[in-house]
Amino acid sequence: MALLFNSEIYRIELLKDTSGLIKINGASKFSTFFIALAGYPFVAIMSYLFLYLLKLELYLVILYLILFVAIINITFWVRNVYGIIWIILFSALSVLVIYNENDLIIAIFTITISCIMLIETFISNYNLIKIAYKSPGNAGDATLLKSSTYIPSILWALLFLFFSLYFAYLSLKLFL
Repeated sequence: MALLFNSEIYRIELLKDTSGLIKINGASKFSTFFIALAGYPFVAIMSYLFLYLLKLELYLVILYLILFVAIINITFWVRNVYGIIWIILFSALSVLVIYNENDLIIAIFTITISCIMLIETFISNYNLIKIAYKSPGNAGDATLLKSSTYIPSILWALLFLFFSLYFAYLSLKLFL
């Protein structure tokens, strides 16, 4: 989203608690709003997309999407040691799964990744709600959105949760 608003991305950090930070420059108040708004919903949408691709049995498409995003991120933005190691190991595992050419292993691996993404949307939203409730000024994207809209951080965190619930519902409908 930052690139759409001509903001310069300095770095992306992947953290051990599954959260992340993005350092950007040149973002106006208007663009900051959309950049902050994009993060949590993007993961919910991607988990739905992966589950949709699973339903179509397009397992390799999921793996190639993951590798594409990993290569772009490690080439241009991820600069912290933990993030680099994580991307390299996860990419290597994905390549190994592709190289193995075992349909069952590929299916299990992509199903696992897709389910983890879906679950992670709730974990990250739960953590954001906790932070927004206890320390509203430290709630990351919800705090940025509060500064742009004057809507309290906790309400933004709850909106992200409801958005994730909606996409989880859509995901479940795919398989029911």
